[in-house]
Amino acid sequence: VALNAGQRDRLVDVGTTNPDAYALLLRASEVFNKREFERYQDAANALDDALRLDQSFARAHSRRAVLHYVWATNSPPTRYLELIDEASVSADDAMQLDPSLGEPHAALGVIYGHRREYAKARAAFDRALQLEPADATANLWSALFHCQTGYIDRCRHGLDRTLAIDPLLPNALNWRARLWVSDGDLDQAQRMLDRAREVGLGWPGGV
Repeated sequence: VALNAGQRDRLVDVGTTNPDAYALLLRASEVFNKREFERYQDAANALDDALRLDQSFARAHSRRAVLHYVWATNSPPTRYLELIDEASVSADDAMQLDPSLGEPHAALGVIYGHRREYAKARAAFDRALQLEPADATANLWSALFHCQTGYIDRCRHGLDRTLAIDPLLPNALNWRARLWVSDGDLDQAQRMLDRAREVGLGWPGGV
């Protein structure tokens, strides 16, 4: 089969030549995207299995970083620091293996933001979006950072951009619904929340 130039440009580098490792990444990503907190351990195990199959799989390290961050924010204090450390190590591993990835910088951005190191967080998000402007996680978390720091218009724009990239990203729908509530459009907010539930949002309070 011959690919023309346009088709080649649209191909995505999945980051591994091991199909089983990639399948495990997809399994973990489904749990992460839906914020199915009760399945986080299974998702973490899937990523660990993927890395046993291909230790150089940078995208698995990156996804492990963001998964462990979200897991930490929904865990008791006794586990929080352990999970944050895991997230930081995985983000560093991903960046060393593939400096072109944006998602690990977004992972560091949310970690800095949680520590109220806002200048470092902003720089990390800027770097994430510079490297991968179409990364849904980087766009979502950058938008939420703007919401948390009072830049609501930037937050709204970031959420709309995230949904342009992935119209069915459950947590982006959830947070955009919250802004529709703030804007006073309860009907649109309800439509967004209904869509988020339809595509499987499991934890409506999470990041």
